[in-house]
Amino acid sequence: LLDSAGLELLEEFQWGDNLVQGMELMRQGYSQQQILLRLAHGRPFRIFLHRLEEGTADFRKLIRTWQPDLVVNDIVFHPGLLAAEAEGILHATSCPVILPHWISPGLPPYGSGKPPRQASSLGSRLGSFAGGLLRRIAGARLNAVRRAHGIPKAAEPVLAHSKYLTLAYTTEALEYPRPELPREIHYIGPSI
Repeated sequence: LLDSAGLELLEEFQWGDNLVQGMELMRQGYSQQQILLRLAHGRPFRIFLHRLEEGTADFRKLIRTWQPDLVVNDIVFHPGLLAAEAEGILHATSCPVILPHWISPGLPPYGSGKPPRQASSLGSRLGSFAGGLLRRIAGARLNAVRRAHGIPKAAEPVLAHSKYLTLAYTTEALEYPRPELPREIHYIGPSI
């Protein structure tokens, strides 16, 4: 496919090796928790931020080489979003997972289903604290990479979604009502 388009496959660009390793471990029967622990080496956000700096630089080179009109990145592929922003190219995001991060009134929180401030168990409170801490650590790292590539700081850097278009693989019928869903998010239906 790349040959017919006159594009060269860049063998050295292998950002997703952590995700590939995770799929192999899943095939071998490891649980999701075991996979996360093995790949993250005690730092869960590492899986999605693995090789972030070099992945962004590599993807910028790829954009300059291929000169696309548009970049479409997966919701967890931060180098694609960062490179597109740094190169000043239009970009869209493919979101094949639920949209837990766009909060709307009346929407249950992602996770246990308990309202965030009413979670009563120590485990719930520790989980909320750990989640917030991980978001701050990952957000600081993402914003540092943004700064290194001349991109303005993002208020919510953990989300790798485009400010122009996010294609959500679901429908309103399968989602909770979201009266305040950002206008750049569009439901396109389920996908397999």
